[in-house]
Amino acid sequence: MENKTEKCSLDNQVFMDLAQGLACILDDKGIILQVNQEFAKALDYVEPETLQGMPLKNLADPENRVKIQKIFQKPLSEGEGFNFTWELRSQGGKSHLFSWRGIWKN
Repeated sequence: MENKTEKCSLDNQVFMDLAQGLACILDDKGIILQVNQEFAKALDYVEPETLQGMPLKNLADPENRVKIQKIFQKPLSEGEGFNFTWELRSQGGKSHLFSWRGIWKN
């Protein structure tokens, strides 16, 4: 029987394989677990793996870092949906507006 980590990893990969457009998977603390090539490219990163393990807030300007931190300080319930918009900076410093929609999954 596969453990929870292996199942989560497999679920994440299936999501990435099926995602159309930009896709990003975060943990409950806002750490980037996985992004697809389109997401990495939008932020001027060549390899998606470069972003793995990075706190999402590190891609934002100081004003948005506070907003991002607040989102991850609130506990969400399994299946609870969320919507928010943040401005993130590319590797070259260019600002991009991202609108996020998702469902919390434990």
